[in-house]
Amino acid sequence: MRILKIYLLVILFWGAFTHGTFSENYNVGKRQVHLDFHTSDKLPFIGKDFSKKQFQEALKLGNIDAINIFAKCHHSWSYYPTKVGKMHPNLDFDLLGAQIEACHEIG
Repeated sequence: MRILKIYLLVILFWGAFTHGTFSENYNVGKRQVHLDFHTSDKLPFIGKDFSKKQFQEALKLGNIDAINIFAKCHHSWSYYPTKVGKMHPNLDFDLLGAQIEACHEIG
């Protein structure tokens, strides 16, 4: 009986992710990028050469349809202006906002 309960639980769990409630309504993306930042405060000129156009072209060239963009790194620096934490001391603009805007513009 215990094996039957586990089997049914697995079927119910799997069904939630394969029948309408998940798979048809949630697009995970076929080509994903995990754009991660671990940028020490010892590195100068963070984001200095960021180009929205170049960023967009790279995403298009890679056929990227899902991206994770980080707001804060494990050094605890934020990549956007914040009142709660501290923005990276060597970043002088809203890098997170610029990346999000670039992504939204190209869909």
